[in-house]
Amino acid sequence: MVKPLFKGKSSINTSSSSSNPDRVKGAGGSNMRDRTTIKRLNMYRQKQRCNDRGKVIRPLQFQSTVTPGTVARVEPNIKWFTNTRVIKQSSLQKFQDEMGAVQKDPYRVVMRPSKLPMSLLHDRIKAHNAKVHILDTEGFETTFGPKAQRKRPNLMVGDVKDLREKAEASVLTYSEDKDKNLVTEDTGVRAEVREEIFKKGQSKRIWGELYKVIDSSDVIIQVLDARDPIGTRSKSIEAYMKKEKSWKHLIFVLNKCDLIPAWVTLHTDKKQISVGFIGYPNVGKSSVINTLRSKKVCNVAPLAGETKVWQYITLMRRIFLIDCPGVVYPSDDSESDIVLKGVVQVEKIKNPEEHIGAVLERAKPEYIQKTYRIPSWTSPEDFLEKMAFRTGKLMKGGEPDITRGRIPFFHKAQLPVEGPSKAVETVQEEQTDNPDAISEEHEKQQQRKKEQVTKILSNVRQNFGKINVAPEFNEEDLVPVEMPDLELSDFSGSDGEEGSEEEEGDGGDGGDGANVEPVEWKD
Repeated sequence: MVKPLFKGKSSINTSSSSSNPDRVKGAGGSNMRDRTTIKRLNMYRQKQRCNDRGKVIRPLQFQSTVTPGTVARVEPNIKWFTNTRVIKQSSLQKFQDEMGAVQKDPYRVVMRPSKLPMSLLHDRIKAHNAKVHILDTEGFETTFGPKAQRKRPNLMVGDVKDLREKAEASVLTYSEDKDKNLVTEDTGVRAEVREEIFKKGQSKRIWGELYKVIDSSDVIIQVLDARDPIGTRSKSIEAYMKKEKSWKHLIFVLNKCDLIPAWVTLHTDKKQISVGFIGYPNVGKSSVINTLRSKKVCNVAPLAGETKVWQYITLMRRIFLIDCPGVVYPSDDSESDIVLKGVVQVEKIKNPEEHIGAVLERAKPEYIQKTYRIPSWTSPEDFLEKMAFRTGKLMKGGEPDITRGRIPFFHKAQLPVEGPSKAVETVQEEQTDNPDAISEEHEKQQQRKKEQVTKILSNVRQNFGKINVAPEFNEEDLVPVEMPDLELSDFSGSDGEEGSEEEEGDGGDGGDGANVEPVEWKD
């Protein structure tokens, strides 16, 4: 019998071990270890071989030494001739301009982070990017001391005059309350910790919903309570939109105008548009949307916190409304101010009697006497005692009359006192010896402003006489409303185009505080 010829060991390993790269792939073949992973794991597990005397016979991988005198050679690889990670300045500038245009588009969002060095695209000219990390670029040792390399220090001012002007400007903007470095005497008195209910509307989730609405809207409508428009206005959101979203339009809407006298309310093209409604809790954002749609599309309630998440509502074929949960913006309001704004639910406050004094101060005594039939009182506790005697009981779960409009009250919004304009200041500098010319120039500017306001208000037609005011005010708060050059025919809807728009967009009463009068301020 002839002995078979030995053909040698096969190069393919038929083992099914997980360390065999040639194993047969089963049902989960896409999740099996590849050859590179197996080699790396084997490298972790391998050990060097030594003889009896401890001398290394076989070193580990990547630990072998080159014999002295060996000629070093560069590995021949195609990667030496491929592209490198460099870019021309013109290409970088073009990419920076296109990236800036994309960032201003509210309909584009980042789905996955980029591997590009986006820090090179930051604009150093902007105010928030102009300040560099000086300690990273110039350390203390290289600036001061025996090893200093800088001969002249970098100062923000050039002479003593500029330094004095800068110091005077900083004194005008200094606030002792905001100075955290001010050393004060520790008297041992600490501010009482607020209840958790007063933190409603300030969570990160609510703020996230607010920014979603702002990013998705072309026009932002800030709904204000007509009884306290200044208190329910957010200066932080206005500053944010002016700085970051300057191309969006901001409109103020005075809601709940049926709870105040009519004279208080009287003040001065895209194919597809989205309008977002933002504001404090319980000011009537959802009620405005229900009124525009003439049916209940948003849940409304006389309590704060009914709207939990943002939602899209179709007003017309190409006009969309976005409802937003109420957000409490950072301010220095006291607990009583928060309660009277309707931000929190009064039924969940542990000590509601502490805020009775603020209600009695805000509403006039004659309105309180007429509502609760109590002739007089000396203190909030005396008022509660007389109220308990008259009703026979006084429970904590009563109706919050101050937030539901039963007690008549409103704040007369004070207009900000504006200083002289820049043009007047320039005239004063140039013509200090001629006061008559300065007064004439100031009168001309005031006349131009009045003409602009008159021109804007001439296009606004709002019949406030049709508002059914629910509370009854006395003669002191009631002022006759004078509406010159205004005819009832303007509101009769005789024009076909206006009538069709009213039938399609405007609606009847719906929700809580559904009488709405929009007013837009243009800078």
